[in-house]
Amino acid sequence: ANSEEDAGHLTDVVAFLVEDELKRLGGHYEKAADWESLAIVDGRLITGQNPASSTAAAQALLKLVARKAA
Repeated sequence: ANSEEDAGHLTDVVAFLVEDELKRLGGHYEKAADWESLAIVDGRLITGQNPASSTAAAQALLKLVARKAA
C-alpha cells in the first residue's frame, strides 16, 4: 500500500509504487488497514499486501495445492 511505503519512508526509494501502478494499469486494488494481513486469491495467483500477509498467503497456497491434488 502506498501508505505503508510512506510510513516506512520508502516512497522516494522504490522504483515505483505498486498500488499506483496497479491502478494505472486498470487492476483491481484492495487493501486492509496498514500493517494488517491481507491475502487475495485470483485463480492461481496469490498475493499479499505486506510481510504480515505471509501466513495468510501460505495458507491460501496450501489450500489451492490441496484442492488441485484432490
